[in-house]
Amino acid sequence: MRIDYVEGQGLLRAIIDDCTSAGFHVSGLRVAGTDASASASLVGVLLELSGRGSTDDLLPRLSGREGIREVMLTDGAVQ
Repeated sequence: MRIDYVEGQGLLRAIIDDCTSAGFHVSGLRVAGTDASASASLVGVLLELSGRGSTDDLLPRLSGREGIREVMLTDGAVQ
């Protein structure tokens, strides 16, 4: 799963909390590059998730958070 968000608002902690409360375990996390035309305060992360959670529930929860600009499922993001 790729998530782009505004830096400096404590969102990474909230993103991980949302994932774990939705029944997922974060098994991998790495910083992803952002579009060069994007704001300097925009951060991208790639999360690898495992567990029994539902992405149908998680995606709207993450997308609805103020400061999160984009949420995308990527190949192999959920095991």
